[in-house]
Amino acid sequence: MPRDLRGAGLFHLGSYSRETPEGGFEVLYMNPTTSTRFNPLMPRLIRHFGLRAVGGKGGLDAGCVEAMREVGCVYFSFVGGGAPLLSDAIREVVSVHWNDLVSHYRLVTLRVEELGPVTVGIDAHGNSLYGDLSQAAADRLPAIMADLAAARAKAD
Repeated sequence: MPRDLRGAGLFHLGSYSRETPEGGFEVLYMNPTTSTRFNPLMPRLIRHFGLRAVGGKGGLDAGCVEAMREVGCVYFSFVGGGAPLLSDAIREVVSVHWNDLVSHYRLVTLRVEELGPVTVGIDAHGNSLYGDLSQAAADRLPAIMADLAAARAKAD
């Protein structure tokens, strides 16, 4: 890795960025992207680097939650569509790596202040709002389906 990620935070945030005429790099806005597409990669990254925080939108699966519990990592759930709020937190572009890639695929380190709003969707003990909500929905599904079947039968 071109940058030490041990004990760091790794957020799934897309951005619109550009190189400046002076040779710098500017992040014009950032917005959360869906974390679940990174499920196959995240347990290994969390364990290998001992990540302390991960974030994005949509949560992570049980394998990721277990890795987070093992190392004491939390998942921050960012508001989807919250680009203006999140972008206002950017104070400085600290470093940019993988400059051979288009700007939105580069590894960018930012200094931010008051980044948010966020919700702790998965805590360092393995408690997951996403898992809890999925289980609650699964528990309610039979009754919902029965009610729908009854309403359809009554309409016939």
